[in-house]
Amino acid sequence: GMSTDQRHKVHMDFLQDRSPVIVSTIAFGMGIDKPDIRRVVHFGAPKTFEEYYQQIGRAGRDGLPSVCELVYSDGDFAKYLSGFFTDNLDARTKEHYRKSLGAVRMYATDVSQCRRRALLRYFGDEPTFERCENCDWCQDEDLRNPEEADFTEEAHIFLRAVERNNKKGLTAIVKEITAPSSDADFAMLQSLLPKKRTSQFFKEFARTLVQKELISEEELTFRSTV
Repeated sequence: GMSTDQRHKVHMDFLQDRSPVIVSTIAFGMGIDKPDIRRVVHFGAPKTFEEYYQQIGRAGRDGLPSVCELVYSDGDFAKYLSGFFTDNLDARTKEHYRKSLGAVRMYATDVSQCRRRALLRYFGDEPTFERCENCDWCQDEDLRNPEEADFTEEAHIFLRAVERNNKKGLTAIVKEITAPSSDADFAMLQSLLPKKRTSQFFKEFARTLVQKELISEEELTFRSTV
């Protein structure tokens, strides 16, 4: 790690604009009070929605336009649900933690509404606007008006895989869908799928099914509700 003197120098260089970019842990960001930060990039999802809200609040404190970007993978959420992060939490705190982490994932993957609306609604405010005109959803017409497609076969085989892998996680479910099957009925369902339906496709597809409330999710365990 860095020495105390090195940390202080980096801190001061950033505050005094000698270093325009800094890469750090979230602990560094907690102590930053700089009004003209133009961009905050999360390389990996935060653990809770409250953390995310606090951290992006470092950008644009001078009132000028600023950008917040979230770069994440599905593995971030699986990691944060592991015992390493949850074993020492009491039942009430653990429940809130899981819901908050779920809200982060929903915020990252949901393309059905304005990001600012999602932020405000999580904290109990009901926005009076439909679009903030600043987030990616508001500025990208393709996000707001996606092309319609028929995913009946994909939904059918995914829900069947959920039933066959009761109380197992997403990895096991996706593996069964994409790996050759010795079960004739399941293999027939696989044969009906369009080509190039990768593991990543089905992981993202699972999030869509959760958002549509066709399946529920508890600690990465999927259960069919239809």
